[in-house]
Amino acid sequence: MYPDQSLSPANSVPMVVKRINNALLRADQIGHLEGKHHRHWLAPIVADADAGFGGPLNVFELVKAMIEAGAAGIHLEDQLASEKKCGHMGGKVLIPTPQLRINVRSAPGISMR
Repeated sequence: MYPDQSLSPANSVPMVVKRINNALLRADQIGHLEGKHHRHWLAPIVADADAGFGGPLNVFELVKAMIEAGAAGIHLEDQLASEKKCGHMGGKVLIPTPQLRINVRSAPGISMR
């Protein structure tokens, strides 16, 4: 099948977001230097924060790294990290709603009303 085992390191997505943002910034700079002001290279990046790679402290550090890398938004899964499966597969295990709220509230710049 297609298991999603969260085998990538926690800093891998922020690093990719930073590389994409840097490439877009460079393309925008080159375009302006060449007088091509009609093309806009900068685009918002919505990044996959997986299940947050742990508890509230891990979520805080991951979201902070995403913000610093230039992500415009993230999505955070509510699956139990140790039991993750691809979205199309059955039998997913979710973390309890109170724990998800704690994780989301721990992210910098988040306010839940």
